[in-house]
Amino acid sequence: MEIKRILVSRTDKIGDLILSIPSFFMLKKMYPNTELVVIVRKYNVDIVKNLPYIDRIVIIDEYTKTELIKKIVYFKADVFIALYNDRYVASLARASKAKIRIGPISKLNSFFTYNRGVLQKRSLSIKNEGQYNLDLVSKLDRKRFAILYELNTKLILTDENKKVADIYFKENSIQGKCLIVNPFIGGSAKNITDEQYVSILKKVKDRMPYLNIIITSYISDEERNEKLCKDIGKDKIFSFSNGASILNTASIIDRADAYFGASTGPTHIAGALGKKIVAIYPHKKTQSPTRWGILGNSNVKYIIPDENNPNEDYKNPKHGFEIIVINDGYQLTTKSEYYEYLYPAFDKRIEPKLSQAALETLAIIAYNKKATKFDIETIRGVDSSATIYKLQEYNLIEQAGKSDLPGKPMLYKTTEEFLKKFGMKSLEDLPDLPRFKMDSNQQIVIDDLVEEIEKNIEAPSPDMPEINENLNKIDEKEIKGEEDNG
Repeated sequence: MEIKRILVSRTDKIGDLILSIPSFFMLKKMYPNTELVVIVRKYNVDIVKNLPYIDRIVIIDEYTKTELIKKIVYFKADVFIALYNDRYVASLARASKAKIRIGPISKLNSFFTYNRGVLQKRSLSIKNEGQYNLDLVSKLDRKRFAILYELNTKLILTDENKKVADIYFKENSIQGKCLIVNPFIGGSAKNITDEQYVSILKKVKDRMPYLNIIITSYISDEERNEKLCKDIGKDKIFSFSNGASILNTASIIDRADAYFGASTGPTHIAGALGKKIVAIYPHKKTQSPTRWGILGNSNVKYIIPDENNPNEDYKNPKHGFEIIVINDGYQLTTKSEYYEYLYPAFDKRIEPKLSQAALETLAIIAYNKKATKFDIETIRGVDSSATIYKLQEYNLIEQAGKSDLPGKPMLYKTTEEFLKKFGMKSLEDLPDLPRFKMDSNQQIVIDDLVEEIEKNIEAPSPDMPEINENLNKIDEKEIKGEEDNG
């Protein structure tokens, strides 16, 4: 198949886009004669427009959804790659009508959108975000990718950007060694306080009085920036508040001997410029250096202030919350021991009571992992259509594709809601099957099994849905704030 045009979407924050640069580079290296079109946010345009291997840019903010879909259709792309997926991006992928659609598979909509999807549980954070992106690119042609692979994270500054730095350094008479600091963070990753930044930088100045320190920020944080400089109270302390191109900040960072900051966009810019970096990262798996660290730069020292802080451990008895694992995902929930105190404060919902038939059907599906309607009815000996419908309505089971049996009957599996209701991490936590008796028709007598499941139903639900429905679930694709790197 001849590939004439590739559409690539990365519509989240600065740090995320920086970690996508290697993917843009590899696509052009693999297909040098193909038009490469990237879809990005407006604040990231300056980063990609200087990359010589990107042919065209689409700014997602400048269009309504209807307008953008029309534009996507117009391109008649052969390939659509979603380096970051959500419902909006998935709709663009489908609208593109590209013969090859590549994206991370984590939700049901992505299974039906990407015909060359890659199963990625990014919330497990076992790879760098940039490597997850490259895994998607390699799906296009693994052999060609392997032969041509080169990690290119280079950020390109224009002469105009460099001139901004030249003027700033000249106007402020900045000469000699220089440390760039960015204490400001736009994402959700945990940061240290301004007071702690002041304390650290005071000690730095005490040890290195000759050092120039420039604190960078966006224009909206200018007042806070200036206060930090004042509180440090030493000579050779400067502020740079940028309200224009992000590459102007990058040009300042480029002049530095070293960089100090939190897990945010400018830190990744410093990484792409090859700077020596001291980076503050939170003690949280989904925001860890493993997932969101600097790619392609070995001169980085990661500091995790709360690594040994028991207050960051949600199993600590001081916390009223805990993090539970549900089917390879994570959910923040109140502790079950507080149920009797919290429950009366909330409106009580009447939850559906599961019938014997529903319990039997759930048991069959859960223990078999997947089951067809025929499987269920063979075991129960009665029509189960209404029961299956109700269990789907209660979000306890869902469709799981079709069986290979004649007629391609629908398969059903249990949902995450089932796991939450029964207080399980996964189906592996199901009680061991008792020794079932067999009747004359070789059908399982499941009374003992149902009894085991019913025990779990009668126990207070550990997730307390009345309280938790508005709490964020740390899952592969819904997470923007938690997993996004500002």
